[in-house]
Amino acid sequence: MPLPLLAQAAHNDTISSDLQLELAIGAWVRAILLDNEKVALEMIPILKELAPELREGIKVYQSAPSGAAKKFAAALLLLKFPGMGPHWGSGFLREQQLDEFGMYRSNWWCQVGPPPSFSGSYPVVRYFDPKAGMSESLKNLYQEAHLTATSFMNAQEIQAGEEDWKKLAALPTGPNYLAQIVIDWSKSHRNDPRVPEALYLAGRATRNGCVDHDTTKYSREIFEILHRRFPHTEWAQKTPYWYKY
Repeated sequence: MPLPLLAQAAHNDTISSDLQLELAIGAWVRAILLDNEKVALEMIPILKELAPELREGIKVYQSAPSGAAKKFAAALLLLKFPGMGPHWGSGFLREQQLDEFGMYRSNWWCQVGPPPSFSGSYPVVRYFDPKAGMSESLKNLYQEAHLTATSFMNAQEIQAGEEDWKKLAALPTGPNYLAQIVIDWSKSHRNDPRVPEALYLAGRATRNGCVDHDTTKYSREIFEILHRRFPHTEWAQKTPYWYKY
């Protein structure tokens, strides 16, 4: 489904508040990843109402100028709340609070490849956790393990959804994506007082999220920046290691 349609679904207050929050978080994160500031701002009233713990970070995001500053503010918020990601799963919702780490590194998002083809048939998987399979209910509903485009979507919406998915599939795993934003900001805004904490959080993400071989270089660079530029801060002391994969 294209992002605007997902955002429309998130505004549906006839569903339970838990499900509405799940949709709003997914739409907001997806909007950040797709550089759609309009939809990201549309999700903010829902997030403020249903997740008060996000209000401070959202306020910083709202007040930041468009572009790199907003991207960094969003990354900092995401790093503090590993339960936020751009995808939804089936079955029970995430058991942990938004600021708690999930089991088996089910935090933020994993890198996903494109479906076998963009012909409107998508494999049914839980994209936040590549090791998880289909729930029993989905197996009963979709016995061939594929979803097809919903009948209420027109051809333009289907195409827009596929274009969104291509962009998402091209992005790296969550820790790598967030680490790159923090590293870039630390180099271009050396006096930003938020940088040491952001580096610590990004380094922590390389231990607790989906990783690949590229994660090693991010983890090491974060460690080196922290201990070279901010050696006496609590954030450097909380980062005694970098991680090799």
